[in-house]
Amino acid sequence: MHSYEVTEKQLESLKAQKGITFYHAMPDALSEGQIAVAVPEELGGGYLVGTAEDIAAAFNSAGITVGLTASSVSGTAVLVGGILIVTLVGIIVAALNATSTHKH
Repeated sequence: MHSYEVTEKQLESLKAQKGITFYHAMPDALSEGQIAVAVPEELGGGYLVGTAEDIAAAFNSAGITVGLTASSVSGTAVLVGGILIVTLVGIIVAALNATSTHKH
């Protein structure tokens, strides 16, 4: 399993990528060949859904990964309730820390 730091801007870019659909809650079913990527609660939760190819391309296009492949994405998927879910663990190792500054 892999972790990637993802900023809120990159997450918004992921949501807008071709072939990617964002859901706040897991849909009851996905189209054949689609998998879901769980978005951590720290960044609002939800699921990015697309084919492994679309997910890999979206992560590469958003600048989160370089050279991520469909086989790498699907290789980390687990079956939950009949739906393949990718956790690319802490996929979004919340870059919220980078945007929050506390001054005393």
